[in-house]
Amino acid sequence: EDYKRAIVLQPKFVQAYESLCYLLERTNRLDTLADTLATVKKTFGTPSSDLQFFEALLRYRQEDYVSCEKLISTLEPDKISGNHRLSFLQLRGKLFHQMKQYNSAFKAFRQMNKASKSRSEFLKVDSINYF
Repeated sequence: EDYKRAIVLQPKFVQAYESLCYLLERTNRLDTLADTLATVKKTFGTPSSDLQFFEALLRYRQEDYVSCEKLISTLEPDKISGNHRLSFLQLRGKLFHQMKQYNSAFKAFRQMNKASKSRSEFLKVDSINYF
């Protein structure tokens, strides 16, 4: 409700839409996510890379792999915020695997792992303690 209130108060506040989309996807409210993304398109025309990622994720969850691939192919990982970049790379790998493009899937998962290892959360952990 807070994100919706923020959107009503500031309809061009992109971060509120991004946070709302994250929440809706995580709580499996895909119909509401689709409605929200339709509103985003009307409000912004071309949405941010993060919002386009949520559109691709929705298409993947709906098993519309062709539409998902079209969206994924237009996005660059570096243009997606750090909060969603690993999820984007994972989605790309899962999509390629689903479409039986195993070499591309392997590359995408390798890129995801490399990005994960370079995150500050990973670098703070002394992995020796875990092995």
